[in-house]
Amino acid sequence: MSEQFAGHLFGPGQLLDAAKYYIILPDAIGHGRSSKPSNGLRMKFPKYSYDDMVVANYQLLTGKLGVAHARLVMGTSMGGMETWVWGYKYPDFMDALLPLASLPVEIAGRNRMLRKMAIDLIELDPAWQGGAYTTEPKVGLTGPCHRSFL
Repeated sequence: MSEQFAGHLFGPGQLLDAAKYYIILPDAIGHGRSSKPSNGLRMKFPKYSYDDMVVANYQLLTGKLGVAHARLVMGTSMGGMETWVWGYKYPDFMDALLPLASLPVEIAGRNRMLRKMAIDLIELDPAWQGGAYTTEPKVGLTGPCHRSFL
């Protein structure tokens, strides 16, 4: 909620003036203060998708907060991907979508390669123990396994 972002959107007289609109900023499953694998379940944590996160937020808005219709659904990066999902799952729920810094395509190219490398490095760490780790796995180009990636 930096001034550079929020100050230009949510301030008095701005596009999403918080005095005029309710602004709801939920944490995504697995991020922020929500439930996440590192809270204890690790690899036993239920698998979930963008669809699951959007359904959970839809249930929060409609079932718990009593929101029948939204003016705008907006998100950045992963939130942008969720915004695309809102569009096809609940097209009549909102007036507009604003996905930022996201494209509705599968991760590919350099982005996919770097993520796969990070996953491989974690899983090669002996502390990983197939996901039953007791200390946070070390990520980085340290130790003997890094040579296979250089």
